[in-house]
Amino acid sequence: MTDIILDTIIIGAGPAGISAAVYASRTGLNNLVLEDISSRSQISLTDRIENFPGLTEGIPGYLFIENLKKQASKFGAKFESSKVTGIRQTGDGKNKEFLVTGEEKTYKALSVIIATGASPGKLGVPGEETYFGRGISHCAVCDAPFFKNKTVVVVGGGDSAIQNSLFLTKFAEKILLIHRRDRLRAKKFLQDKIFAEKKVSFLWNSVVESISGDNTIKSVTIKNIATNEKKDIPCDGVFVFIGWKPNTGFAGELLNRDDAGYIITGPGMNTSVEGIYAGGDCRVTPLKQAITASSDGAVAAMSAHKYIDIIKGTVY
Repeated sequence: MTDIILDTIIIGAGPAGISAAVYASRTGLNNLVLEDISSRSQISLTDRIENFPGLTEGIPGYLFIENLKKQASKFGAKFESSKVTGIRQTGDGKNKEFLVTGEEKTYKALSVIIATGASPGKLGVPGEETYFGRGISHCAVCDAPFFKNKTVVVVGGGDSAIQNSLFLTKFAEKILLIHRRDRLRAKKFLQDKIFAEKKVSFLWNSVVESISGDNTIKSVTIKNIATNEKKDIPCDGVFVFIGWKPNTGFAGELLNRDDAGYIITGPGMNTSVEGIYAGGDCRVTPLKQAITASSDGAVAAMSAHKYIDIIKGTVY
């Protein structure tokens, strides 16, 4: 265990975590960002980002994250690679500290900002890892413009799949919606909208077996689970919407989370435990985007700054 007591530990190095580091550093907080390199930020795997303000020409996701890190480091933020496995509180009031357990050591801090994101549900089929960020997407708002006048496959049948499919109709020439059941689970008003779309066709009782191509996706192989018939479907991209799982398991029962595991926060990104904040896709939020995650990180850092001023008696 390290003897150094940090002002704040930031868990996660995506847009929320690094933005928190920028704001924490600029307010003078002694902070450390812990990054799990085995679970990289989703945006770092994105082929190109064009919807973040100021990126007039677009930029690869990995480079976007590297630029954020450089900016945070310039202000004094420090980064370490460590997968966090647990977090607990010791003491109370002005004597309260948080112990964050990593792979090789335990860190001490007066406050914690959780920005561990969420992982999209995966198909678990050949080709998925190969083409992730290069034709496979979990966000139509992010990537639909790359498929203008092209054919795309959408996998899923819930609200998210249908909402994203409707957005895709603004760009794609043809949308093939694959669902493992014989009817959609989405709300009726969404179903009414999607059934009225001439660009959308449906492949019921079907699952994706594999994704194929060369430098880009060329086709998917699907199987009808009622007949076991298989066929190849030519396409240029695959959008998968079969749920998300927040990366919050390490927090155990310490924090209030919703039924899906997302951390419940207030307007200041404050959690159910004073001194712990959360931002980005790991919390309950209506929109999972880099810009909203960055905003969350900034708010969380400023809330942590105010909290630490109070417990240190430096409020003015």
